[in-house]
Amino acid sequence: MSNRTGTFTQFNTDDEYMTPTYALRDFFSYTNIDKEKFKLWEPFYGDGESGKTMKSFGYDVIECKEKDFFHTPAPSEDNVIMVTNPPFSEKKEVLNHILNVMKFKRFAILIPSSTFFAKYLHKMIADKKEAFQMLIPNARIQFVKNGVKTRCNALDTAWFVSGIDLPDTNGSLHFMPAVGARDK
Repeated sequence: MSNRTGTFTQFNTDDEYMTPTYALRDFFSYTNIDKEKFKLWEPFYGDGESGKTMKSFGYDVIECKEKDFFHTPAPSEDNVIMVTNPPFSEKKEVLNHILNVMKFKRFAILIPSSTFFAKYLHKMIADKKEAFQMLIPNARIQFVKNGVKTRCNALDTAWFVSGIDLPDTNGSLHFMPAVGARDK
């Protein structure tokens, strides 16, 4: 059972899959978030590599090492975008907390694609005025476990996005191209 801290050491060990560098690289290349205008918030610290990667891309990153996501207030500045890969075993609770408790407006959350078809997500966003979009990677993301990229990921994932200016596709589905090699 998790005590819901922002570190993965206390989550179910099946949730210890970190976002590879190339997935963040492709995401930031596609979204082109203004580094001068926005700060990024990574509420699920994990092994710290996501925050370090975002910083290497030139972003100011607010990290939540050893903090309880469900009891830590969101940054209050208007110029903050949450970019995270939460533990999938608690995705329903995490999404509810972001959408209905924090009422956070700008985010990109990497979640299993099947979540987009879940009745609970439909209920959570039904009365919201925000536009929600789905960014689809060009291939399954191979997450990192214990510092090693997994050989095969059995589930598709996509970015659940709100409040971020994206290229105009005349819809809410975005198919992101790969920018480079899938090595890290």
